[in-house]
Amino acid sequence: MRAAKKILDECREELRNEGAQYGEVEVGVMVETPAAAVRAQDIAPKVSFFSIGTNDLVQYTLAADRGNERLTRLQSADHPAVLDLIGKTCEAAREAGIWVGVCGETAGEPAMIPKLVGLGVTELSMSVPFIPRAKKIVSEL
Repeated sequence: MRAAKKILDECREELRNEGAQYGEVEVGVMVETPAAAVRAQDIAPKVSFFSIGTNDLVQYTLAADRGNERLTRLQSADHPAVLDLIGKTCEAAREAGIWVGVCGETAGEPAMIPKLVGLGVTELSMSVPFIPRAKKIVSEL
């Protein structure tokens, strides 16, 4: 994060020197590994948001390669270990006052949406066709 923020500062300085206008850029972290989720409380104060990549988080947490069709039955964000890591990430985000989103197939799964919102997820990123159903589910929570 320090290196990325240093590059952003250099870019801002370049733009300032050129007299160009620029806006603020939110800097966040993809939480896709168990290590990132477990250490989320250390990362959260340094960023503007978390985005949880559930496809990778599930794969790495459950040691189930998502490219292996024989392991498809093991690839579920509904697994208690995965939900625990999502919860830890949301708790760290809440304590730091930042937002946390979920991207990946899980964000659009009707059965997962109440669980994610209940854990503290504040944004769901999904394919356009899933949005109306997701909005309905969230509005009913």
